[in-house]
Amino acid sequence: MMAMSRFDCKESNNVMGAFRKKKMTTTSKHSKSGGDGGAAATLPPHPSQWPQAPVMFCPTPGTSTKIRNIRYVNINNNSFNTNNNNSNGDIHTNNKGPMMLPVNNGTELPGNSIVIDFESQYFIGTILMRIKDVRQWNDDDDDQLSNTSNSSSSSSNYFDGRKRRFQAVVTGTFKVPYVKMSECYTGQIFSRPAGRLPPRLLVRAMLKFLKTLAPQLDARIDCKEPRFLSPLIATAQTVIVTNECDNNHIEEEIEEPPTNSPTSIMQHVILLGKSKQQLQIENNNNNNTNTDNVAARMKARKTVFNALSSEEAEADNKCFFDTDKQYTFEFYQHMLVFHEKDDLNVQFGRMGNIPISPITNGQPIKFTSVVKNDGNDTIVSDLWSFDIWHQSMYPLAVKSTSTKQ
Repeated sequence: MMAMSRFDCKESNNVMGAFRKKKMTTTSKHSKSGGDGGAAATLPPHPSQWPQAPVMFCPTPGTSTKIRNIRYVNINNNSFNTNNNNSNGDIHTNNKGPMMLPVNNGTELPGNSIVIDFESQYFIGTILMRIKDVRQWNDDDDDQLSNTSNSSSSSSNYFDGRKRRFQAVVTGTFKVPYVKMSECYTGQIFSRPAGRLPPRLLVRAMLKFLKTLAPQLDARIDCKEPRFLSPLIATAQTVIVTNECDNNHIEEEIEEPPTNSPTSIMQHVILLGKSKQQLQIENNNNNNTNTDNVAARMKARKTVFNALSSEEAEADNKCFFDTDKQYTFEFYQHMLVFHEKDDLNVQFGRMGNIPISPITNGQPIKFTSVVKNDGNDTIVSDLWSFDIWHQSMYPLAVKSTSTKQ
């Protein structure tokens, strides 16, 4: 299990207390079971109560993801505050709805980014979430959180000079041995049918485009529980493997290591003596994947692990995550526009902006990774699962919930 870093108990508890005091206790007259996209779904508070509206970030209700702590990345503590309103010690929801979590907007000074320590059935780790142009969590007058607000913002911005609008970094360790790399996926999972879809021709074009990015994409639209899943290691923009359990560098710049580096996940394939994958790596090595060309390194990894997740490679696949290693996964994208109030839009170039809320039928989009049994195509458990809500989704979610009553 991951040896989480040490940080001052009193100061960290003050941060956690500030989140609870004001944010966890908010609710809405519509907050009741059934219909926001989780197995035991709970509507969030009304968007007027979201501290970072029009966006709200929370753990997915009904999953195994539990929140252990919320802290500034530079605060060290040797304990976790898991007290909450629930008798079972699970603070990822309370009896008033999902627990709202902070999102960074990229303007934070070094050490002032807010990170979330979490644990699931299979994984324990820390997540840092950045979304461009969202308001700061402490823009209100919460005394315990705003006492550093004047010094926590920087004139520079993580997103300056970058096309991306979203970044998430997850770092941690696997709790369960022999988890197959090829059976870990990331993407979108919904608990009820999609809403108003774009014209079929446009849907086909979108899926064709997504397939070029993720050849092993498992896409299901016209069904009761739509999903879009692709192999975790082949989808992440950056993957790093280390022996040291240190999550306090999560806000720093990270980049794909050279293939021959001990921090490259490609070494796992090499060490296992997989002849087919070794040949793939050797071919990629000849294409300068050990040089300063980060894009080439990323492409090499994605090619190898897409092949590893293919049907013909699955039968003799013995590549597992190591419970003694720390894994860091970075994700970023530029197509989703979160901060506009009217809707969460995806930019498809010449196709224009496509509103997401009517398509998801008011269900939040996911930041999730799951373990999927490819033998019978069932989802075994989540590694992590979080919901990203936009205020435009809320009326549709309420309507869907009311229809089920």
